[in-house]
Amino acid sequence: MLEKSVKTVIETCLGLKPDERLLIITDTATDPVIGDSLLKYAHRRSNDAVLLTMKERDYNGEEPPDLVKAAMLEADAIIAPTKRSLTHTDARINACKRGARIISMPGITAEMFGSGGMMADYIELDRMIRSVRPLFEDAKEVRVRSTAGCDLILDVTDCEWQVDSGICREPGIGVNLPAGELFVAPRGADGIAIIDGTVAGLEEEDTLLEVEIRDRRAVSITGRGSEKLKDLLDRAGDAAYNIAEFGVGMNPEARLIRNILEDEKVMGTVHIAFGTSAAFGGDVNAGIHLDCIIRDPEIYLDGERWNWEMIDPC
Repeated sequence: MLEKSVKTVIETCLGLKPDERLLIITDTATDPVIGDSLLKYAHRRSNDAVLLTMKERDYNGEEPPDLVKAAMLEADAIIAPTKRSLTHTDARINACKRGARIISMPGITAEMFGSGGMMADYIELDRMIRSVRPLFEDAKEVRVRSTAGCDLILDVTDCEWQVDSGICREPGIGVNLPAGELFVAPRGADGIAIIDGTVAGLEEEDTLLEVEIRDRRAVSITGRGSEKLKDLLDRAGDAAYNIAEFGVGMNPEARLIRNILEDEKVMGTVHIAFGTSAAFGGDVNAGIHLDCIIRDPEIYLDGERWNWEMIDPC
């Protein structure tokens, strides 16, 4: 099953060309079988591929070592199966500015690599998400409600909705794998978010959080796990309390497994994120990005109900 996923990553998603230089970045907390499998497959294709293993970062969005940063600037394509996310780092942004294509796989495990969200038909998933995007792009306001008490209003006027479908063939773009979400850096956010799913950085914790949000900032965080979440945010500084992202899960193969990489892609969920938004059209660079899952939401676009049954499944 790993062979299938390796082929999906390199052939289907990355579309790696024979003359391209591939950099694989992993760390001491990630199963080495993933990086090794990717490297061996690339070498069998005669690609100029290099594998770097760094020390595990402390949190999502923390910059990699300078040696890794330098290597990223020389690569045509990058695959990063790491414990903590490199997606929202200056290193990733600068590499993309140089034209690199980057697939980030933060928190990936060997079991995840060969099952669940990785089994999606990524060509069809790309088509499906792009077919939905115009509905969200036309909206000025997104409202999220749930029976758990969530009632959050996001101002998305003139915001650019981003597609993360796993297809990473154009210079300068970055995606996650497993993929499958439509997301945005909102202009504004107000209300109450009930986070009753996985919280990035606290995947092993039994969390249930109530977040009061005013002017796109979390002004109060209470509930199970709140002190630990606030500790993570406080380490990064005041900007970490920014509401950086709103995302809609779109991958029909993804499962809720208490791993934020896959959980945020689950069809029928949405998520918000704290911290950095500069990597995808926002105006905050906090040095941290923490996604948080909201289960069983109701979504309203300018007052009109939208749900996943309105799209064709893959």
